[in-house]
Amino acid sequence: MQIKTNLLILTMSLLLAATTLQAQPHIAALSKSGKTCIELRWSPMSYEAWQVGLTGGYLIERSTILKNGKLLEPVERKILTPNPIKVADKSEWSKYENDNYAMVAGECIFGEYEDAETNFLPLKAYKKRQDEERRFGFALYSADMSEVLKMDSLFLHNKLAPSTDVVNFVHSACFS
Repeated sequence: MQIKTNLLILTMSLLLAATTLQAQPHIAALSKSGKTCIELRWSPMSYEAWQVGLTGGYLIERSTILKNGKLLEPVERKILTPNPIKVADKSEWSKYENDNYAMVAGECIFGEYEDAETNFLPLKAYKKRQDEERRFGFALYSADMSEVLKMDSLFLHNKLAPSTDVVNFVHSACFS
């Protein structure tokens, strides 16, 4: 009986941990650093994270952990983007009209959803989910292929002190 109880507690703990991890949207980031600057790009890792980012934008936080070879305690934390970085409004996307990839991304973000031609609710939900996943995938691919969108989504920070080690975090502004 004790083993079953422990197994049940472990299972519930794992489910709780998995639910907690799902609560915040996952964002992946890449950085390239020079002596005094850092380039940072990020991407949501799911349709839900993409929607949260489109709604609230992103905040970038820097944690300085080493300065002149000395470990800082406590770590210096600073928000680098006091205002969230957001996708341009629909009215501003006309500046991208010469870039086909940017136009595809804009359509994925602002376009209308097609309603599935069925009254069978499970099939309707399945088709809607497929459409959401396609929009998410095409939007990310188009943003990567478009030189204009790449430059718009690249975060540059040029004020990094020499002999400093930092860690950058990208957060959804909705969860900060």
